[in-house]
Amino acid sequence: MKQLAALETRTDGRTMVHALTLPGCFVRGADRETALVAFPKEIEAFLGWLEQKGIHPENTAREWELVEEQQGVAPFESGDDAALFQLDLLPPEDAELESYLRVSQAARDDLLALTVPLSLEERKAPRSEIRTIEGILWHIAHAEEWYISRLGVIPELHAFDAFPGTLFEYLAAVRRLAQSRFRSLTSLERATIYRFPEYTSHPDEPWNLRKALRRMIEHEREHTANIRRILE
Repeated sequence: MKQLAALETRTDGRTMVHALTLPGCFVRGADRETALVAFPKEIEAFLGWLEQKGIHPENTAREWELVEEQQGVAPFESGDDAALFQLDLLPPEDAELESYLRVSQAARDDLLALTVPLSLEERKAPRSEIRTIEGILWHIAHAEEWYISRLGVIPELHAFDAFPGTLFEYLAAVRRLAQSRFRSLTSLERATIYRFPEYTSHPDEPWNLRKALRRMIEHEREHTANIRRILE
């Protein structure tokens, strides 16, 4: 078996490669060649990370095959559209959905391990990056709300318009809603492609369950790595 990969390239040449058979495993590069050269090491590192977390995917191959490329899309900046790949169209069954959620929880554990011990002053300290650590955490929570909203009209999201709790309570509440929403989808809804014009500058961007799960994990792991670099 090989890991099946897909590539998306933004109009400015920046490229992301995704291991679609290892959700959450991806690399970014300034161009196509840079991303592809870095990709094998990322597969190796990701499989090692899963092993540390006690997660054992069915496919542990280090070899990989590029099965799809899309041009003109890649989520490098907030608000960018992201590709829906052919393998994303396969609706996940219950067991596979739970495997996605286990990986997402492992990513969340890493995020909390880095940030919970920090004081509020440390989280809000000005950085050379665009966002403080506090800002990154809020961004992760807001983005997760947005991923949920891509899969239909969710009235429960309005509970977060004036959330009364702390930042970490907010992160936990959004994650509980995400898990509940994803698990509640029927077989037909899991196979549905959604296009919602609200809260996006790309109203025709297609979304489905597998894409939302994949992007949620990728996004959190990306920003956890950003926080780790800030702290180092």
